[in-house]
Amino acid sequence: MANKLLFKEYSIRRFFGYLFNGAICTSIFIIGLLIIGSVGLALKINASLVLLIAVLFWVTALFGTGADGVAKNINLPINILRVYYTFNVGMWVVIVLPVLGVIQSNEVFTYSNFIYSALSGLLFCWILQYRAKTILKNEVLKSAALKEEVENERIRREEQGKLMSMLTHEIRTPLSVLKLVVDRKVAGSDLEDYANRAVSNIDSIIDKCIQLDQLGLNVLQIHKSQFNFLALLNSIIADSRIDNRFLIRGNADVEIESDRDIVHVITSNLLGNAIKHSAPETSINIDLEILDSSSSRRLQFSVQNVIGPMGAPRSCTRI
Repeated sequence: MANKLLFKEYSIRRFFGYLFNGAICTSIFIIGLLIIGSVGLALKINASLVLLIAVLFWVTALFGTGADGVAKNINLPINILRVYYTFNVGMWVVIVLPVLGVIQSNEVFTYSNFIYSALSGLLFCWILQYRAKTILKNEVLKSAALKEEVENERIRREEQGKLMSMLTHEIRTPLSVLKLVVDRKVAGSDLEDYANRAVSNIDSIIDKCIQLDQLGLNVLQIHKSQFNFLALLNSIIADSRIDNRFLIRGNADVEIESDRDIVHVITSNLLGNAIKHSAPETSINIDLEILDSSSSRRLQFSVQNVIGPMGAPRSCTRI
């Protein structure tokens, strides 16, 4: 069984796997013979089985690996196993043939079992040490490659952050000019609120980009403050221009302590997805609930809508 598991690392072929299973079943049969008292027959079959298994190991090492064209093991080359099993089968032939009566036993054959045990133990010990050193070497190489990959990713993220910072700075300059023009040209008209809201939305999108970039770099800072969640919710709904479709249920007129900008991003994304994926002229329900526990008091809210022509998004988020 141990040798079968070892050969599995080299993609043992199915036929040879069946032979291993047959050898295991024969071993169980021999144990059964010993239990019922057929000791002589059991030992004779066992001697033949030992020799056949040694040959099976040798033949499997030569021809039984490489299923699906894969026969490589980076920790222990197959040629080392082939040499070991060649030595194995040679020694077992010397040990077992006299037991079976095929050849006459002499003094050399008497001590061959001790010689085999010593040499086989030393050889297999060397194989295990070689495999352990190779595994350690490969793990060190993998660790070095992983560290290099992490460092490259960090450099790429820093460069991306610098680019994002430069772009947002360049966008804010013309945006400030645009706001001045809007304040002059549409001041006092019906378009003033919409124009100012549009400029604010663009500025909010820039802030979202910065926050997402900081989140990717794990440098996003949380700035907690007290604010009214209902006022925040109503301002987001007003920006959507379809405030008549929203139905707020539950107690939302509460002061919460959190990062207002991040809560704004989360809430606006949820409402935006609900608008995008809802059926036209259907209600979008916002449920709010205060959760009290011994350690904290939290506000839980959910957004529900009827699925529209666009269907449901591929992934859903529950906040």
